[in-house]
Amino acid sequence: MRPAVALASALAVLSASGAAFAAPCTSSTSGTCFIVDGGLSESNPIAIEDQNVAPGSYEAEGSFSIDPGVVGAQAFADVAFDEILPGQSAVASGFSNLTISFMQGGVDLGSFLLTNPDGTTQGGSALQSFVVSFISSADIFFKITGNAFLNSGAALPDFNINLSAVAGEVPIPASFLLLLSGVAGLSFAARRKKPEAV
Repeated sequence: MRPAVALASALAVLSASGAAFAAPCTSSTSGTCFIVDGGLSESNPIAIEDQNVAPGSYEAEGSFSIDPGVVGAQAFADVAFDEILPGQSAVASGFSNLTISFMQGGVDLGSFLLTNPDGTTQGGSALQSFVVSFISSADIFFKITGNAFLNSGAALPDFNINLSAVAGEVPIPASFLLLLSGVAGLSFAARRKKPEAV
């Protein structure tokens, strides 16, 4: 087999498996952004993490693959250093207006605000959750934006977003219902044409 043909075959296999477009997490700051990605499924969660992010405007993006059949996911976002500690008047270090957005096949799946402007999460909890529904088994692209800050913290801010999947039910195709109604109609028509007994 020629090298060009072998390469094309390998790319076709990767594309069919949904892993061809999965890209590592890249960040515009000096953090260590990465994805723990093995293909999102019910038995395999995905983690999007960044550690020791430098203060300032923050932006990161990347993608991860999902297994066929996964049409919905419950996502939990754990944003570190996001609570006002006892004796302090502000969050030591963290992210303000940290937001994650998801896209799949060019379709916007929604954006989710993880932290408030002061760096705390919604309701003041250290855990912020949201739900995102997938439309196919194509790779998921994400973008994270916000502002990293360091007030009086001893460590630079980081975050860990964990995604765990819930497989959806397989819908009954509309054509199946149409077929059933057609069979019922034929049965009714055959019964009407039956000759009467003499």
